[in-house]
Amino acid sequence: MFTGLQRNDDSSGNVASSSPGIRNLVIDVTPQFIATLPNADTTVEGHMTVNGGNEVGKNLQLRYEIDGLIMSLTTDSDGKVNPTFDVGSSRDHSDSSDDWTSNGVIIWDPVNKVVGASTIVMDLNVVAVDLVAKPDSMIVTRTRGNDSVILSLASGYNALPGDMMQFSVPAQNRGVLTSPATEMEITTPDGSTVRGVLPALSPYSEARVDVNWTVPVNTPIGIKTLSFMVDPDETVIEDTNRSNNGASLDVFIGRMPVANMIILDDVYTFENVSNFF
Repeated sequence: MFTGLQRNDDSSGNVASSSPGIRNLVIDVTPQFIATLPNADTTVEGHMTVNGGNEVGKNLQLRYEIDGLIMSLTTDSDGKVNPTFDVGSSRDHSDSSDDWTSNGVIIWDPVNKVVGASTIVMDLNVVAVDLVAKPDSMIVTRTRGNDSVILSLASGYNALPGDMMQFSVPAQNRGVLTSPATEMEITTPDGSTVRGVLPALSPYSEARVDVNWTVPVNTPIGIKTLSFMVDPDETVIEDTNRSNNGASLDVFIGRMPVANMIILDDVYTFENVSNFF
């Protein structure tokens, strides 16, 4: 993925063998959204500066070569261009589980050979706002006496009566717009309900709410469940899909083994000793 790449021979402080120096003339390229749908219109901002000052009235060119698109542009009074175009549906040649395709776009000065580049990412599941509960990203810390250990799917989520469990519970915004602030409601395995604040989330970012639970000493052996709900009062009306707002995590409550052993005196090697469990 290209992000804000610039190429420029006009630099200061450069050392041919070790340092490119500081670029004096730069074009920054920023897509409107972190991801978009195929065949959608999007705007890309190009900002041209020289030593940090805006370059006004400069003739630039946008090239989106996967679709053969070329646009002539002129920077405004802020040194910017904001072309809008259809991203099309052409795919790159690298399959990915994170996106449907990611295609390069450049805005450049063909006279001075200054290039700015970024990436148009297409995702078939793009929505404006989608708050998601993420149990697979939960961080669970178990404290037993003076020892603490972080649990995972690989180790299993398990505890004993008297253990203190800390759950760091995540929520993510999988939309392309910033979500409003809201709350998360967490129900601990003993039925207690706790609420925490979720701040406004930018696209594809996440926030966490922490909650502690001490396993009661009389908890029977078996599965106990922690559940949580993002935006329980449904105040975020922009949330496109509420079916993924809730999730849960199971914790197995067990017991330490206790050995009942009879060891006789004067027992020698290879003689039997009976143990009862």
